[in-house]
Amino acid sequence: MNIQSILVLAGLVVFFVLAIAWISKNGGWQGGGCGGDCSHCASHCDDPEKAKKAK
Repeated sequence: MNIQSILVLAGLVVFFVLAIAWISKNGGWQGGGCGGDCSHCASHCDDPEKAKKAK
């Protein structure tokens, strides 16, 4: 392994760590988004009590 390979590998590791941190900060993988079901999300937004319980 030369220095260029090590730098590329280190850059990829940093990128993935930052991506995981960003995803975690913005609601994570579960319960943070619609998951493709926009009507389900809209039903949470229509009722403020449901929205509070979902968080």
